[in-house]
Amino acid sequence: MWQSVVGGLFLSVIGLLLTISPQGVWKATERWQLISAAGKSKTVMIVLRTVGAVMTVVGLMVCFGFLE
Repeated sequence: MWQSVVGGLFLSVIGLLLTISPQGVWKATERWQLISAAGKSKTVMIVLRTVGAVMTVVGLMVCFGFLE
């Protein structure tokens, strides 16, 4: 039981991080791959924010026992 609570909280925290600051996550994970100074695209930010929102909802559902 406590594993699902911890896992749900972990998913929720990562999801909130992606939702609140997708640019910071992008800089920490993807920036090193660019040779030019082209930067991130708007589509990548939208996808990161959407994935973060879904992860937050799923994490809360796991944490409160709606999903097992």
